[in-house]
Amino acid sequence: MLGAAVVGLLFLPVQAQVAQWRIGQGGLAWESQAQLQAGLVPAGTSIHPLELAAGQNLSSRLKWQEGQPADFTVEGNPRVWDNSGTSGSIILVDGRDTTATGGRFLKSISQAGRAFFFDLGVAFPVNRIRFYPPPGHEDLAIKAFEVFSGDGESYTDIGRPVYQSLRRIDISDTALVDLRFPSKKMRFIQLRTLARDGFDLAEFEIFGEGFVPQASYLSKLHRFDEGPVNLGRVQVVVTVLDRSGGTRQALSSANVQVRSGADETPLTYFRRDPESGTETEVTESEYRSLIVYEQGPVREDGANWSPWSPPLLIDATGVYAAPLNLPGPRQYLQVRVAFAEEASQAVQLDQLSVEYSAPLVGRVVGEVALASDPAPARGQAVVPAGLDTTFVCDIRAEFAQDTQEGFRGIRLTSFPPPVFNRLEMGEPLVEVIPDSAVAREDGFTVYFPHMAHRNNQPLRLTFDTSLLEYTTQIDAWLVGAAGGLPHPVEPGDASSDLRTSSLQVLASSDAPTVELFADPFLTPNGDGLHDALGLSSVLAQFSGQVVVSVGIYDLSGHRVRSLFSGTQTAGRHQYLWDGRGENGRVVPPGNYLGRLEVETDARSFTRTRLVGVAY
Repeated sequence: MLGAAVVGLLFLPVQAQVAQWRIGQGGLAWESQAQLQAGLVPAGTSIHPLELAAGQNLSSRLKWQEGQPADFTVEGNPRVWDNSGTSGSIILVDGRDTTATGGRFLKSISQAGRAFFFDLGVAFPVNRIRFYPPPGHEDLAIKAFEVFSGDGESYTDIGRPVYQSLRRIDISDTALVDLRFPSKKMRFIQLRTLARDGFDLAEFEIFGEGFVPQASYLSKLHRFDEGPVNLGRVQVVVTVLDRSGGTRQALSSANVQVRSGADETPLTYFRRDPESGTETEVTESEYRSLIVYEQGPVREDGANWSPWSPPLLIDATGVYAAPLNLPGPRQYLQVRVAFAEEASQAVQLDQLSVEYSAPLVGRVVGEVALASDPAPARGQAVVPAGLDTTFVCDIRAEFAQDTQEGFRGIRLTSFPPPVFNRLEMGEPLVEVIPDSAVAREDGFTVYFPHMAHRNNQPLRLTFDTSLLEYTTQIDAWLVGAAGGLPHPVEPGDASSDLRTSSLQVLASSDAPTVELFADPFLTPNGDGLHDALGLSSVLAQFSGQVVVSVGIYDLSGHRVRSLFSGTQTAGRHQYLWDGRGENGRVVPPGNYLGRLEVETDARSFTRTRLVGVAY
């Protein structure tokens, strides 16, 4: 017990360096942070896809806005509008039959072709639609009409929904129209009048059953009042809602992603000149005011905003967490969640949190080059794939304030993991024996005496790795001394010796590469020396699983022993042969062949190495 108490006292100050931005339980309300909340409803401090019970009117549950969306192809908030050129259609979905369109459509002109549009924001399972005039005015019902639906997946060339006719009634003899049909996925609904007579509508009701099949959440841009920060992990607490009675396996899921930014504009908007095709950057408000033929592309602001983090997949009740590995320090943060539900099951988000802490330094840049070619002619490190190669990484930190914490280590990661070789510091660079170098599954962390503003100096790490993909990213972080989050190193001009300004290295070819390496011999006599023979393969430039077999063969081509048969991904793989055949007996002395065979959809690869058995 005493030991546990001491550990707790030492641990708490370290954790105090890391804060959390939190939505849900113990944090901000989901709705208060939503820029877009499509197909979702709050449930206390949680949020989950909207669930429709039989006979429940969806229209009265959604938070409608009036007017068509700026972009139909993007999921968003529910909207209603009509083609009259006036407003007022939102009363059709307010859940009250005492409000109606009134005199707007009772004019003496023909009302044929009048259309009402309903965008649910996301697709819902709909099986019934009702609409009717206000009580006591049944004679003002629509006498002929057609109802159309769009699934939210099919659009025209200019981004307008593709509608299909759901029901056409040329003569209606009832005031209350009640259309029932098999459950259908709908995002867009259109009611078009066919009769010339004036009419008055009180309500337009939409019914379905089950969870909405797709929903989405996009947070507002969160601005850290502390200024730019480093981001750590994203963590999500989840409950799966199951209405199947436990008779079905979980099919619902959600993907959580985060991005960081340096300003308030993650998108850039462009006006396209219809005649010349030239593009000019404009503000978002200017873009929205353009006619459709002048609206050019909308692009992610890659200079000031990071890409979205890899999706964190959620498909069961529990707590999920993943490192973000986003550039920093950045002052802005945004979260998005995409839900994919099954009618009887849904993912409920109870809490979402993101770790953050103050930056260790003002800015830090790094660049990677071949140790043998630090200043490549084309400004990019290029090496053959699959070969062990020595690289150098120069790092230069800048302090914005004397009081910034500084750092006492550097972490390098990539795939495959780099292996630490040497540390150098100063101007000129001098080799330094680090305090420690700790290997990780994805790389290493090297520690040295604390570096602050007063003793800041350039650093160089020498490391070994091999390329298994055409482009290999070397990720680097500064590691603090007081428990704050690691500080990302961004690519840039870190030294005059290296001429890449990049943390990426390229393979000299994008063609798949297969290599086999083997010890030259083994002596399986049980003396503890060379009793097993090691073989290793390198599979580079493969995007997925490939079929692999590794075996030992005699010189006539007969297989003596199978060492591996199955599928593998790109990487380095190890195998051992103990000198025995398939029958379990030691093979006679002599020469044998280690053979690697790789089968892909496009072609086959075979590599062999001569090995010897001696006693």
